[in-house]
Amino acid sequence: MKLLTNDILFSGISVIIITTFSVLLYADFNKKIEAGDAKQIGTITFKREVAQRKYQSQVVWEGIDQNFPVYNNDSIRTSDLSEAVIHLLDGTDINIEENSMIMLSTLENAININFEQGSISANRSGVSGTDIAAINIKSQDATVSIDKSNIQLTQLDNQELDLTVSDGTAKVKSGTAETLIKTNEKAVISSDRQETRVVQLKFDLKEPSSNRFFISEAQKTDVSFLWELIGNFKNITWEISKDRSFRKIISSQKSLQQNTAKAELAEGVYYWRISALNSDNNQTEFSETGKFNIVLRNPVKLISPQPEEKVNHSGSQNSVLFKWSEDDLATDYTLEIAGDKNFTGAVNRITTPLKSITVDNLNQGEYFWRVNSRINIGGEQLVMAGQTSSFKIDKLKVVNPPVLISPGKGEKIDSAIVKTKGLIFNWDNDPSFSAYTVEISRNSDFSGELIRQDRNVNFAEIQRDIPSGKYYWRIEGKVPSGEKIPYSNIGDFEIVASENIALVSPADNDEIKMESDAKRKDVQFSWRKSEIKGSYKLQLSAKEDFSDAKTVNFNDRNTGTAPVESAGTYYWRVLLTDDQNREILKSNSSKFIVSVEEVVPVTKTYLIVKSPIKGGRIYIDSKFKAYTEFKQEVRPDADISVRIIAPGYTDFSTKLKVNSGETYTLSATMQKSKKLERVKWVTPLTTPISSTPLYYKDKIVFCSENGHVVVLNSTGSVLLSKKITRRFESKPVVYENNIYAVDVDGVLYSVDYSTGKVNWQVKAGGPLLFKSELAVSNGKIFLGTGYGIVEAYSIEGKKLWENELDEAIYNSLLVVKNSLIIATDALKLYSLDSGDGDKNWTVKIDEKVITLTPLVHKDIIYFGCYSGTFYAVSLDDGDIIWTFKSGGPIYSSPIVVDKSIYFGSEDGFVYSLNDDKGTLNWQFKSSFPVKSSPVYAFGSIVVANDRTVFSLSPSDGKVLWQTTFDSRIKTSPAFAGDTVIMGLVNGDIVSVRNNLIEIVQ
Repeated sequence: MKLLTNDILFSGISVIIITTFSVLLYADFNKKIEAGDAKQIGTITFKREVAQRKYQSQVVWEGIDQNFPVYNNDSIRTSDLSEAVIHLLDGTDINIEENSMIMLSTLENAININFEQGSISANRSGVSGTDIAAINIKSQDATVSIDKSNIQLTQLDNQELDLTVSDGTAKVKSGTAETLIKTNEKAVISSDRQETRVVQLKFDLKEPSSNRFFISEAQKTDVSFLWELIGNFKNITWEISKDRSFRKIISSQKSLQQNTAKAELAEGVYYWRISALNSDNNQTEFSETGKFNIVLRNPVKLISPQPEEKVNHSGSQNSVLFKWSEDDLATDYTLEIAGDKNFTGAVNRITTPLKSITVDNLNQGEYFWRVNSRINIGGEQLVMAGQTSSFKIDKLKVVNPPVLISPGKGEKIDSAIVKTKGLIFNWDNDPSFSAYTVEISRNSDFSGELIRQDRNVNFAEIQRDIPSGKYYWRIEGKVPSGEKIPYSNIGDFEIVASENIALVSPADNDEIKMESDAKRKDVQFSWRKSEIKGSYKLQLSAKEDFSDAKTVNFNDRNTGTAPVESAGTYYWRVLLTDDQNREILKSNSSKFIVSVEEVVPVTKTYLIVKSPIKGGRIYIDSKFKAYTEFKQEVRPDADISVRIIAPGYTDFSTKLKVNSGETYTLSATMQKSKKLERVKWVTPLTTPISSTPLYYKDKIVFCSENGHVVVLNSTGSVLLSKKITRRFESKPVVYENNIYAVDVDGVLYSVDYSTGKVNWQVKAGGPLLFKSELAVSNGKIFLGTGYGIVEAYSIEGKKLWENELDEAIYNSLLVVKNSLIIATDALKLYSLDSGDGDKNWTVKIDEKVITLTPLVHKDIIYFGCYSGTFYAVSLDDGDIIWTFKSGGPIYSSPIVVDKSIYFGSEDGFVYSLNDDKGTLNWQFKSSFPVKSSPVYAFGSIVVANDRTVFSLSPSDGKVLWQTTFDSRIKTSPAFAGDTVIMGLVNGDIVSVRNNLIEIVQ
């Protein structure tokens, strides 16, 4: 017993220690970080999504909400799609955009902001007085100083700072120089913060002003846009986007003649800009980016007093409680009470940050009231008037009797609840009364035995066992003067006998089977729920008197499992208990029998595997089992994979099932094979080819750099080699047994596919640059020359039309849906009508497109630029859907497989992107730049770099195989039936196979 006592004592102390430290840990996790004695310097007047604050003395970031105080030396940061506005005590508003971070500190004559990252703006239009503290924004070794000015400061992707002054001036100290930035000027501060370059802004975005907040109670808001241009501009384009990079353009207007635009927009943050063609230099220029917010406001709703409510006042009580709903944007509220609905003679005007207030000393009469919200956001202070409601105050000549509330008239109350929880009586609370008397009786005239209780509050609790039956109750109110007040109305209620818990499963005398080798049996129990709230406890016993009962707590559930350890007869019942573990209800008991199932002999199931080759390695479900022959017991009707491997033979693989009780013998057959070389054949030429070979009717067609048109058969033998001109660099096209090609002098040839005879030749509008290609579609030949001329010819060589774009073309044409897609060195992508060459649309891109042919998939144009940007553009209207940034120039024509886009880049990577969103699926790093285009062959992505051709898995970019050549690879690979072909710098045409196993017997 001594040992037992010590154990109990030790366990008790352990529980106390664990509980104490658990409570302390929980409190530490949930306590609010305190600012200590730090000085408040401002307030958070607006917050969207996630914003956090860190005190100078803390290392933990905490979330902040609207109207939170900001203290000296606080650090503030925002997350993705988030924003915060700080209103400083001097009237300055600091707007912190997404993914930004600053630290604020104030001195006597200056406000210092340490700018870490992102984008911020400072608006000092609300600052007044003569002794104005300067704001110094510091980023590394550069400092931006302003007095009463409005500025925007953004850290760009290349770590440069972009400073725009929309009002006033700013001084920039970088390196040893100090630069003054004036209104409508922009400063670009170098990434090392040593140099500052000033640019005069040619676009003045007037409305909406920078960081303007529109507060709206409607789902859509009309926004007007106004701008001015300085200089000779035309073809104005207005754009509005959900992001600062303008990847998500939601509205645009092109070729505007006026300097205004309008849009109907929903709640959110928006960015807008203007672009126009500068007639002086023929370049498209862009404005700075404007930003504004549309904030949806939920106006205040008046709660109490209700419209036209009659408020009764006794002689000793004359106060009215006013309540209203919250306005999320409000800094505080002003309650106005007046005797007329126009509020010309206000009786009372009270300003409070709360959502309720009690007003005393209101005389009898009719009143009108409203609640106005004061909103301080984005440098503007707004007062939003609320709706008007009315109420009346009546002074009672007499005090009315109390009004009964609970129990309700005729209410039935379960005796089990009364027994365990007692009976609660409640009536209205009239301040005229100083005390109450509760009377309860079995008789309506309150004769006979009474339950009587004196109370000074408007409720009473009877804690006793009250017999079932009907009861009557009333309240007598007492006033300080001693005046006799009539009783309340008489209420009645009924105490009814408790309901029973009905057991459902197992039913009485049910038999439950238990497996012969089982150590226990989980039995499913269920019962009908009572309307009384509580916790259900299942009692399970092998004895009818439940003397050895095991109790299982099911909380509020009325179904679940409980285990029995052996066969036998069991009894069960269910208790309903309250939160003090006191019994409310108890079910009747029920009996069930657990019996052991009879063991039925099971015939075993076997699989025998025999290899046709002696020494063949046998694998079952990917695990090595034996050589030549193997027998194994298997699960009946389960999927089994079998593989046999033998040197010099093709692998044998199969899946099978064996019926229960059977022995199945698998006799495999295997084919003798030999391993092949990766390179199938090599055909040397006197000079190399510059462009990708073409596969046509089981033959390979290409043009060589010495001006020959060459045709090979599928084994690499030369069928045709015809000298046509001095040099070809462009890929030919075969159409209706004629070869069409353009030489380096800009001559377009039609050559007979079988004989090599020149059908006709015509001088085109210039050469095709950078190995770009012509296109043939619907009996028409299309080409875009280096001189910027787009031409269409018939297949007989007759020119049908031309369009002089006056902009050089470096890439290959794409013909799709009666449109020609082409890019120019003016950094534009064009869509031209294939019927007459007229322009459908054009869109600005960030660099030239060289060599490659764009891809169209699901009415979206995909292509890459020399800048490394990969675009997805709408075929219908040229809107940019998304962009992706690679690490180097892109010369590679993209391909699509399922929902993925593939291309190579000079940064040495092969990229796989999601076609819908432009997100990266995977990237494969090769050791050299990837300038060639990939091809989909053998179910894989085949692509070449400097000397190596790779086969990559489309799903994850893993290398399936690779082959390296002594000579550099000059062309992109082309799929040719069962091989991939390409040209090398040394003049060889090589054929590379995928399958290296050949069946010989």
